Amino acid sequence: MTSSTNPPTSELQPEPLHIDDPGALIAATPAMLGFLPVRSLVLVCLVGGPQYTVNAVLRHDLCWADEETGDGSGHAMTPVLQRFSDFCAREEIEAAIALVIDDEADGEVLAGGDRSSSARRHRWLAADLAEVLERAGTELRGAHQVPRIAAGERWTDLGRDPRGGAVPDPASSPVTAAHVFGGRVIRSDRGELEELLSPGLELRREALAELIDRARDRVRLARELGGPRASRKELEFVLGRIADESAESLDAEELVEIALALTNPAVRDCLFALALGDHADAAERLWLTLTRVLPDFERAEAATLVAFGAYVRGDGPFAGVALDAALEADPLNRMAGLLDDALQRGIRPERIRELAYTAFGCARRLGVRLPPAAESVHAGGV
Repeated sequence: MTSSTNPPTSELQPEPLHIDDPGALIAATPAMLGFLPVRSLVLVCLVGGPQYTVNAVLRHDLCWADEETGDGSGHAMTPVLQRFSDFCAREEIEAAIALVIDDEADGEVLAGGDRSSSARRHRWLAADLAEVLERAGTELRGAHQVPRIAAGERWTDLGRDPRGGAVPDPASSPVTAAHVFGGRVIRSDRGELEELLSPGLELRREALAELIDRARDRVRLARELGGPRASRKELEFVLGRIADESAESLDAEELVEIALALTNPAVRDCLFALALGDHADAAERLWLTLTRVLPDFERAEAATLVAFGAYVRGDGPFAGVALDAALEADPLNRMAGLLDDALQRGIRPERIRELAYTAFGCARRLGVRLPPAAESVHAGGV
């Protein structure tokens, strides 16, 4: 199963921004999301008025039903607007600003009652969004349309504000600079995220699938005979490969052993803790390697670990892409389904970290001490 949804993204820290300048807000949007959005509805959620700060940024693909004629009722975005409203009600969002990014409206003049179909759609979308947000206690302070986010593109207001203007260079945005200096990668588009998780050479995946099938019964028997000791051995093997940072140089036998270890819930549940500590980057490199080379069923577990790591650090777009990959590989993967549901509902990263905290106890029950840096984060209750 795949989804075109890029689920709501919650930022870990409020982001100061001059919200009364629509051009500056639009230019800062790629930095706040972590990638350049296209054909999207973006909702910038604000708290702390009257000196507002950005509390969260939500995004969804624009989707119009083929039969829509633009009468303003029952459009395909209605469930999306409701999810946005639910998030705002739960998080007590005071105000919000909407951005409609749609290159199909390129060259249209929305002010003055333009009658083009996309212009009408955008206006009705903004009006419907204002209505559902009002029921959640959130004021829609503005709604703006722009064909694409790039220097010099013209933005236009979707309400009664007669203003319009040019978008400044996103690369020069102070918000962009702050994110880049903070080490955050801003990707050119969502496709760049998908490419990181794309399956590799099909022949290699087929060869690994055959090796995994041959090893499956052996591993199952070892677990039945060894009990927790067998799970401990599997966990220690995976941790050893991560500590060696050898993801790119693993041979086929090692890949098979790790792939099968991830299908052991007792092992996988422990590995969520690695997202919190010094080994997070090395662990993610391994999960990404596995996601690209493993056959579908085992690929789902690796992609779920990628998604979890992205989620807890506040990278909602990457988490969403990884969960799409996991659920495409195994639609019945329970953990991927739970994380996807949480992300769709805008559950904050700090809530999801609770799963990582429980992983330390899982490891201790197997007699394994997780990396000290990770455990110190747990002890500190971050």
